[in-house]
Amino acid sequence: MPVEIRAVDALRAEIKSVDSKVNLLAEKLKRLETQNVTIANSLFKLTERLKKIEESGGGTGAAHLDMEQSGDIKALKETFEKAMKENEAIKNDVYNVKYTLGLINPLEFVTVRQVNELVNELFEQKVEQQKKKAAGKKKESEED
Repeated sequence: MPVEIRAVDALRAEIKSVDSKVNLLAEKLKRLETQNVTIANSLFKLTERLKKIEESGGGTGAAHLDMEQSGDIKALKETFEKAMKENEAIKNDVYNVKYTLGLINPLEFVTVRQVNELVNELFEQKVEQQKKKAAGKKKESEED
C-alpha cells in the first residue's frame, strides 16, 4: 500500500513541477513581449529621428549622423533581433510544454481517493483468497 501512495505523491509532485515550469515560461514570455514593445517603440522613435535629420540636412542624412548615434541604432537593432529570437524560443518552449501536457492530460489520472478505493478492494480480495486457501488447507488436513 505505501508503494502506491508514493507513486501517487510522485505523480502529484511531477504535475506541480510541470505546472510551475509552465507558469515560469509564461512569465518569461510576458516579460519578453513587454521588452519587444519597448524596443519597437525605441526603434520607431529613432527611425523618425533619422528621417528628420535626413530631411533637415538634405542629401544623405547618414553623413550628418555622428558615429555614436549610428552605433546606438545598430546596437538597438541587434538587441531587438536578439529579443525576437528569445521570444520565439520561449514560445516554442511553451508550445512544447502545452503539447506534452496535452499528451499526458493530467485530468485523466486517478484521484487519491480512487487509488485508495482500488487498493482497499484489491487488499480485500487478497485477504479473501488467503482465507479460502487457509480454509481449503484446513479441510484437507482434517480429511487426512
